[in-house]
Amino acid sequence: MKPKRVPVELLRHPVDKYFNYDPYWGDEEQAVMRKIELVRPRSASDCFMGARAGGNCNHPPGTVMWQESGLIGGSFAKSHLCLAHVAIGIEYEESGDRNPYEFTCEQAAAYRPEAEGA
Repeated sequence: MKPKRVPVELLRHPVDKYFNYDPYWGDEEQAVMRKIELVRPRSASDCFMGARAGGNCNHPPGTVMWQESGLIGGSFAKSHLCLAHVAIGIEYEESGDRNPYEFTCEQAAAYRPEAEGA
């Protein structure tokens, strides 16, 4: 999906931050031909951060998701993140606020950093 076509009401940050986000924080030395996109998968997709935190991480077909694809260790790999996890990750990179890996997808969708301090 081209940046201009991303529904802005789904984003908490400028769209370019989503395309530049790195959930591995530079730990992908074996990645070749890495590509980041915002996509609407045709089938249900798991958010890998949500899966690590437990809870329901499955998102229905058509949900706008962050996707990374590339060759990792000689094999093609693809991973998805829900946009709520990417937003928290962007905030974490900028302020060290909350680590996105601590959240289930439901918690990530409800989380607002300004509400936590209130």
